[in-house]
Amino acid sequence: MSIARKIRRFAPLRFDVARPIAEFDLGRKVALPPGYYPTNPSFVDTDLGRLVCVRGVNYRMTYYYPSKPILTIGNRYHSINRFVLLDGRGEVVRELLDLDSAFEGAEDVRLFSFDGALWGVCSRPTSGAALSCGMSLMKLDAGLLGAETIPLTSPYGLSQEKNWLPITHEGILYFIYSLQPIVVLRCNTPSGRLDFVDPRCAEYSRSSFPFLLGGSASGITLDNRQLLIVHRRTVRLPRLRYIYLHRCATLDPSLAKLQFGRYFVIGRAEPGQFVTGLRVEDDIVSLSYGRLDRLAHLAEFDRGTFMRTFVPGLSDPVA
Repeated sequence: MSIARKIRRFAPLRFDVARPIAEFDLGRKVALPPGYYPTNPSFVDTDLGRLVCVRGVNYRMTYYYPSKPILTIGNRYHSINRFVLLDGRGEVVRELLDLDSAFEGAEDVRLFSFDGALWGVCSRPTSGAALSCGMSLMKLDAGLLGAETIPLTSPYGLSQEKNWLPITHEGILYFIYSLQPIVVLRCNTPSGRLDFVDPRCAEYSRSSFPFLLGGSASGITLDNRQLLIVHRRTVRLPRLRYIYLHRCATLDPSLAKLQFGRYFVIGRAEPGQFVTGLRVEDDIVSLSYGRLDRLAHLAEFDRGTFMRTFVPGLSDPVA
């Protein structure tokens, strides 16, 4: 990380508190082996029920700068994932062991619907250099009995890739690769071939990306725009404590211009919040998120209040 980027991590940022009207512990819906802890859940609603993925991690964090994760089991970082179907009351109706196996080792799965099927995108460790990881697109079996893996190639040849946000627009799958500068990739399915929406983005170098803002929750279409949740990790003084702040962003139909809302935390300023799922219904906005790499929660918000306060660029944000 460059010195300039490190300094920007310490920039003071103002944020608001998004107060849920209800909150649920998704970590209690899955069984993890000893030494693994639930975090960063994703979800998508299906005809069979609400499909939920909860990541399990084998480390703990102190969230003070500088800090390194401490392993709780094993001699290397490892993620597992547990998939369940929930009914309308939030009760488990089916454990999905085949999906657990298909997503073994995957990090921060984002679930979404596209072209009549269910999909996930995730980061996976790759063999070779330490801390190397690449992106994979996963097409779930219609009966939720497994998933097909489609590797996605880094457009800039980077050895570490994560937090690509999937969006669907006019029947085509895209990934938001970078938020500042904005880089959007068009994805061909099922080949996984990637093309820049703006060909000029191919001229960027690796040093063009500060990655201060990262993708959090998959985009959904509202008012002909894509609504996203993004995050920024910062260090709060004077205690030198890491905190993740989130903000909504809207992407215009040309996929070329972003508008950002104000930063927020959920409920209270805990250091380790990380949003990974989003759904907007008639009266409710739902966000799934990890807390302190120890808990996996679903928070529900009043739609009108949340949209007026945090969502930019919608012509009728509460309709």
